[in-house]
Amino acid sequence: MQASYVATPRTLTLMAGPIDVRVNPTEVNRRASGKPIAWFERNMISTVPLRWPGAMRRVYPGFVQISAFMSMTANRHRKAFEDLYRHLVDGDAASAETIKVFYEVAQDLCGRIRPDMRQHHVQVGVGHYGVFNGKRWENAIYPVVREFVFAHG
Repeated sequence: MQASYVATPRTLTLMAGPIDVRVNPTEVNRRASGKPIAWFERNMISTVPLRWPGAMRRVYPGFVQISAFMSMTANRHRKAFEDLYRHLVDGDAASAETIKVFYEVAQDLCGRIRPDMRQHHVQVGVGHYGVFNGKRWENAIYPVVREFVFAHG
């Protein structure tokens, strides 16, 4: 029987996070892997209150997510990109590649996609939460995503 490609998306956008956390796991990844999924369901999932759209739906609340981001060090990622730039300027390709690989784990998972159908964009000066909203999203990130989808979709 031949595979059906009717439901295959024309584009796929992966943004702002490690897709395969087994590659270069962080302390957060190590802590999370030590807990069963039931722990996350009990402690991280809430029910939307009756007065809101989506009432009674189980969700991972945004306030929990933003609190987690604020408790983590955005400075570490900013420093990594500063180091990447410095290594490139200094001609230290090996050190630059180590940093680059950390931020490109998703590309490895999509190995069958032709290079001309891929795009990697790093937005300097934005934290994880800002990737999805605010001025950087509106003026710098969304236009890149939109153009890629229009060009390939």
